[in-house]
Amino acid sequence: MRNTAYCDCEIIRLYVSREVQGCGIGSQLLEYMMYCYRGLGCRTMAARTLLGARNNSFYLKQGGTENQTQDFEFGGRKYPAVEFTFSLE
Repeated sequence: MRNTAYCDCEIIRLYVSREVQGCGIGSQLLEYMMYCYRGLGCRTMAARTLLGARNNSFYLKQGGTENQTQDFEFGGRKYPAVEFTFSLE
């Protein structure tokens, strides 16, 4: 399994308001980030999120490959996480 240590770049946060989800805004934002990272010479991009979150299907639909990763820790508690990697080549 791959983790962000092998990726050139990472998306830290990508949020789209619920009122406009499904309108293509998230896809356009992701596409633009990939375009910018390609311009910087990056070859592989990662996006980490909570396992089972609504955005998991979004990242898969956009061509991300699901990979195991370490859990997130918030407030002293651990939450299962997943990483999606994208080839920028």
